[in-house]
Amino acid sequence: MPIIAAFLLYLLIWERRLGRLLPRGSALRIGVIAALGAGLLGFAMNDSGVVITALVYLYLGPYLTLLALDAQRREPELLEPLAAGRATADVSFGQ
Repeated sequence: MPIIAAFLLYLLIWERRLGRLLPRGSALRIGVIAALGAGLLGFAMNDSGVVITALVYLYLGPYLTLLALDAQRREPELLEPLAAGRATADVSFGQ
């Protein structure tokens, strides 16, 4: 669990991606903050120990990783069609 917490802190704070991944006022940011709050509340109640917090990290870790990977993806590149004369290839099959 400390590894996931360190990764989340690195991703959101040291890389300064919080604003890009979770824009202010977006449903994504509200959901992540609510999940972190539920994890901290579960840890504070200490009924199940660290299990509640671990489950929150289990869902938030991959979710934020996918958001970070999606943010790094470039826009699709539109390729031009081949010219009519170049569309047919002269292929010989060993003759």
